[in-house]
Amino acid sequence: MCKFYLRLLTIRSVRFNLPIIDLRKLFLLQTYYEERFQLLNLTIRASFAAALLFFAVAQSVAQNEATAEYSVTFTGNWTIQSTPGGVVGGAHFTRLAIATHNSSVAFWESGEKATAGMEWLAEQGATNPFLREVRASSHSDVATTSSPTGATGTSTFTLNVKRTHPLFTFATMIGPSPDWFVGLNSRSLLDANDHWLDNLTVDLFAYDAGTEEGTEFTLSNPATDPQGVITSLRGVGKFSTVRMARIVFTRQNVPTTPSTTPSISSIQRTGSTPEITNADEVAWLVSFSEQVRNVDAGDFQVQGTTANVVSVTLVSAASNQYRLTVSGGDLANLNARISLGLSSQQNIESTSAVRLATTLPSINESYLIDNLGPTIVSISPQNVRGSPFTVFIEFNEFLTPGTFTDLG
Repeated sequence: MCKFYLRLLTIRSVRFNLPIIDLRKLFLLQTYYEERFQLLNLTIRASFAAALLFFAVAQSVAQNEATAEYSVTFTGNWTIQSTPGGVVGGAHFTRLAIATHNSSVAFWESGEKATAGMEWLAEQGATNPFLREVRASSHSDVATTSSPTGATGTSTFTLNVKRTHPLFTFATMIGPSPDWFVGLNSRSLLDANDHWLDNLTVDLFAYDAGTEEGTEFTLSNPATDPQGVITSLRGVGKFSTVRMARIVFTRQNVPTTPSTTPSISSIQRTGSTPEITNADEVAWLVSFSEQVRNVDAGDFQVQGTTANVVSVTLVSAASNQYRLTVSGGDLANLNARISLGLSSQQNIESTSAVRLATTLPSINESYLIDNLGPTIVSISPQNVRGSPFTVFIEFNEFLTPGTFTDLG
């Protein structure tokens, strides 16, 4: 009985020889590696310089965050809707008295008695006594005024606010009136995370300063004795629940932080499918350098086949990895290598709206779709006079282990 033995060798032969030293080639080799190390050195220096630039910009942004500039617009809304009894002749809002400060002081507060400066402001529209109180405080920063306005007019001014004094207070007299005013007390221009607000809109309603009697829009009324406290007039007496005015803050020259360009970190085959396969469905794991959005099947194209991406699933938000499944088209009968690429219509971007880099990664694995059976290329028997003897059989492709066994 003869036995046939199969030997499948992926490396036919390897021979190691000690070459004769060629000094010219050795010099060229040395020059080559010197150039490569110089290039590596330049790359490291460039990367380091880029990092320094990034942190310099970030530091500049942090320094700019110490102050914020706002454009502030006050708009009156003294109408028949806000005072249903009518709008008196000469209705106006007096000059705005403005302050910025920290939380260690309040210059007026509902439920508390008005200061002398606040009394002058509410009864006469005089701003100087109130601003003197602001300037006398060690906890204030800005103390200024803005122009008066008509019943529905506007007054716009620029306000520079420090992080150390982020609270905004203002008041303006409703004129004519006994001691009625609109204002804002200790409103912070920082959000809950201690970041500057980009925009803020506040509706304003009437207050009674508690310093002068009167129920009509008139001046020179008797003083309230004893002095009362500041109270809200929203929906009380002459006033409805419709706002009397509005103030809008819009941050100017908002600094922007440097944004990185997102990219694909790797395109890898899934572990369940080998590189060489006749599967009618294959999948890739696509990892991104950072969190991205707008990832769907239309962002990708499969090269080497008419099959398409049929599903995209987020595998891990922490690693920004998606699973792309491909099927259909000619995949069931294909004999070719296929790979995954980006569609020219892709719109993937970072969470800060920076578009995805279109360069594919160095880790970009493909599949060899093989729907043909293996064929014999050559048969080479050896030592046929002996028994047993050896036969070398060469196939056109790799055989799965265990599918070809000894014959007896």
